[in-house]
Amino acid sequence: MNLDNEEKQEEGARMLPDRPAAPAANHMALASMILGIVSFFGICCCGVGGIVTGSLAMILGLLSRTGEKTETRAMAGIITGAVSVILGAAVIILFLIVNIPAFFAGLGGY
Repeated sequence: MNLDNEEKQEEGARMLPDRPAAPAANHMALASMILGIVSFFGICCCGVGGIVTGSLAMILGLLSRTGEKTETRAMAGIITGAVSVILGAAVIILFLIVNIPAFFAGLGGY
């Protein structure tokens, strides 16, 4: 009787469905998202850090696409990177607008 139980347990174990394989991790999409978030802190470096890291986030996000499907992390990296590039450019333009007249006004006195 014990033998029948063991055979049934083995059959039951064989009849269990296999778990579906976990989807492959897209590390480039993850790097894109991380760079996109970090690029907001790069804006504080006179805008240049935001432009550099934001551009890298957009490039990695676009390269990480598999076929027609774009991962959510890649889209987050592309969007945050684009916003960071725009804000970084705005910071640089504002910096130039404020400081160039002051620079030339200072030269006239010497």
